[in-house]
Amino acid sequence: MTPSISLGKRAVAIVLALLALVLIVGAFWYFKRTPSPPLTERDTIVLADFINNTGDPVFDGTLKQALAAQLEQSPFLNIFSDQRVRETLRFMNRSPDERVTKEIAREICQRQGLKAFLSGTISPLGGNYVITLDATNAQTGDNIAIAQAEAEGKEEVISALGTAATKLREHLGESLASIQRYDAPIYEATTSSLDALKFFSMGVEQQLKGKYVEAIPFFKRATQIDANFARAFAAMSSMYYNTRQYDLAAEASRKAYELRERVGEYEKFYITQVYYDNTTGELDKYLQTLELWKRTYPRDSAPHNNLAVKYTELGLFEKGLEEAEEEARRQEAVAPREAHARQRQARVRVPKDDHAPGDVTSARASARTRRAPSPSGVQAP
Repeated sequence: MTPSISLGKRAVAIVLALLALVLIVGAFWYFKRTPSPPLTERDTIVLADFINNTGDPVFDGTLKQALAAQLEQSPFLNIFSDQRVRETLRFMNRSPDERVTKEIAREICQRQGLKAFLSGTISPLGGNYVITLDATNAQTGDNIAIAQAEAEGKEEVISALGTAATKLREHLGESLASIQRYDAPIYEATTSSLDALKFFSMGVEQQLKGKYVEAIPFFKRATQIDANFARAFAAMSSMYYNTRQYDLAAEASRKAYELRERVGEYEKFYITQVYYDNTTGELDKYLQTLELWKRTYPRDSAPHNNLAVKYTELGLFEKGLEEAEEEARRQEAVAPREAHARQRQARVRVPKDDHAPGDVTSARASARTRRAPSPSGVQAP
């Protein structure tokens, strides 16, 4: 081998080594300077009650419902539902109706092995209002994300809350593409009327206590204030169904379905599946809606539980069991410390006698609990 060829190969080797070193150093600095997102798709968060510094009772309970409606649109975020919060409060020897302060939200997270909780504050600023959303690591107490928006007057508060919620989703690690796709304006996902939202939140309070009859007048009043409040019609349909007023349930469901384009993608799935199941009886469309819901929001309980119940009602016990077990595995991933109890609740028993009915009582109960504090739970027949 000639000296010139040997020197050439040595030069190439040196260049390649330098390039590799540059790539290694570059990668090191990139990952060192690019912080990991505060949350991942495996994390679950608790919503604390809003702190109302305005003295105006119209904001009590109202803003938390609006925030939940906005956040549930996200396939990235997993919200510990109000029903599960109430169950945890009982285990803590507290009243299930107790306000979820920051301190209590943190304790719930620590008990359930959840990563973070989200709190909100509304404060007056002259004639304006400032909305602050603050996400906190429940284990360390460190702030992991914050977002603010200012409302120029009371009538703009709901819109400002939507703006802050969208900012927070990005700060928590959700991709811009996901936010752009699943971010219906908050006044469409809920209502632009604070009064309608107040009655709606009062209805939710009754529903969470299992007082379905008492919840109906509040949801009805919300629809009277805002005739385009699709979410309230959907909630009213559930309450009518739960109290076996099936004709009224179908009427409210039909109205919600007519308004479905005014809500976010998540709520649209709920409204559509109820319409096909209880109003038109189109089983194929009902099942198709649940399957699409499951693919779009893979970490959500409702489609799995609803499919488990429906398949069991149809005598398709193996498919019902498959859905229930899939939901049990999902619960193990997002809330491991309560997964054992949730598995018992979600389990569907395959009967020994092929003609005997399946044990779906616990699956029905589980199916009524949704991912977010939405009132639109699955109806209990």
